[in-house]
Amino acid sequence: MNIVLFILSIAIYLSYGFSNFIFIIFSMLTSFIAAKFLKSKNGKFVLWITIFANAILLVLSKFLPYAGINFISAVGISYYTLQVISYLVDVYKEKYEAEQNLFYFALYIFYIPHIFIGPIIRYDDMKEQILKKKKITLDNLGDGRFKNSLGLI
Repeated sequence: MNIVLFILSIAIYLSYGFSNFIFIIFSMLTSFIAAKFLKSKNGKFVLWITIFANAILLVLSKFLPYAGINFISAVGISYYTLQVISYLVDVYKEKYEAEQNLFYFALYIFYIPHIFIGPIIRYDDMKEQILKKKKITLDNLGDGRFKNSLGLI
């Protein structure tokens, strides 16, 4: 089930343009790699450089268009930039270990339902949902359909 969600999330990002996809790949890879070095003696430096690199993209995409400079703004960039920063700070403060599985981390970053409706969720909360084995049953589908109907009303 996770692979389907991951593929759908990537497809939605790509539907907004390839540049959007490049931005989120950059944020995902820099934070995944940086998190592995946060316990080293240069951990604080790695944390600040990674936060700075991601924040610069956010600032440029948000403010340069107002200055008349054509810069492509990525869909959901504020959300996943803050999500990446939250993850890095939590790993640096040793609230949990850095994720070793790139697929799980990518699913956390790319998880499309949160981009449009929020909230920013901490990685340790999301990890429980990612790792939980899910079965598609008629009861689950019916329950999902019922909840969607309530949401639409």
